[in-house]
Amino acid sequence: MELAPRKSLKPPRYRTDTMLLSSSCFEGKSILVAGPARTLGEDLASFRSDDFDVVIKMNNGIWLPIPFGDGDSHRCDVLFHSLTQDILPPTREVLDDAGVRCLVHRTTGKGRFPLTLDALRSLGSNERSVKIVPPARYKALSEELGGASPTTGLVCLDFLLGCNSARTVVAGFTFFQTKYQAGYDDRDVNDDDSKSRVQSLGHHNPERERALVRKLIDNAERSGRKVELCGAVDAALNS
Repeated sequence: MELAPRKSLKPPRYRTDTMLLSSSCFEGKSILVAGPARTLGEDLASFRSDDFDVVIKMNNGIWLPIPFGDGDSHRCDVLFHSLTQDILPPTREVLDDAGVRCLVHRTTGKGRFPLTLDALRSLGSNERSVKIVPPARYKALSEELGGASPTTGLVCLDFLLGCNSARTVVAGFTFFQTKYQAGYDDRDVNDDDSKSRVQSLGHHNPERERALVRKLIDNAERSGRKVELCGAVDAALNS
């Protein structure tokens, strides 16, 4: 009897479109987008963790508490992360401790998608999804920045400001006018160090990014979305 040739076993294939983050996850929710600037505590002095349905952090923020007015909280429901080598990689333990339900890879394109799959295998679970934002949107943001790389915060804000949430509170963003929150990235001693380092690296374009965020906020508000800018964010956007 002639046997049929044995079929080779191949690993499962994933399509990027099946892993796209859905705006429906944020519909009707009160959302906090917590950036990494040292002004985060100042911005959140009048807020409590339970004021929000969804708390979102960026990159190394997962390792640090959020200084709410009623005390520190490690809560993080959604983490936007670049998964690049210059950022401390998140562990399953720190994600579990913070209660992260969704890890969003700020992927730059299909060439980076293997990093998403690595994160899915090592950090995903039945309780935690791993998603991406549309790579085409990242490319569009970069073009609007004159070829500079969008920060993880910009990618997050761009997505969230397009969602039909009940409100989006933005805190801890100063567009590199101040240093980071203590413990986030301690290479800089003062605010001037942060400005100089970003300028010398040339990876991001803070001025164009600030103008683009203003545009995104204006568009969101014209569409009837409620956006609340905390004090230091508003000052940084309009300085």
